[in-house]
Amino acid sequence: PDGNLKTLVQIVLDDGGRIVDYKLFGSSGDPELDKAVEAALQLAQVSEPPPKGMPRKIRLKISAKG
Repeated sequence: PDGNLKTLVQIVLDDGGRIVDYKLFGSSGDPELDKAVEAALQLAQVSEPPPKGMPRKIRLKISAKG
């Protein structure tokens, strides 16, 4: 890797803000980063429900310097 690791993740929230599903779109190029992203998503908690009208399916770019 060139030191700029990136991946795209899609998360799906329920009405309470809990992540009920997620998907990584491609590898960051670093299997350890990919595993860390998945582990973080499995443990993530949201402190309050999302605002009305906010999409429940969200795509996020995650990047790290390697």
